[in-house]
Amino acid sequence: RARTTAGEERLRLWKKALEFWPPYADYQLKTEREIPVVVLDPVQ
Repeated sequence: RARTTAGEERLRLWKKALEFWPPYADYQLKTEREIPVVVLDPVQ
């Protein structure tokens, strides 16, 4: 199941994404919208 993160969870995961792929920061600077961070949770 996919869900979009928000708040502290999004910030924590966004920082991890930037560690993995720093150019994401450039993508964010080129747009006014917040780039979503999506988590995939297992379906029970």
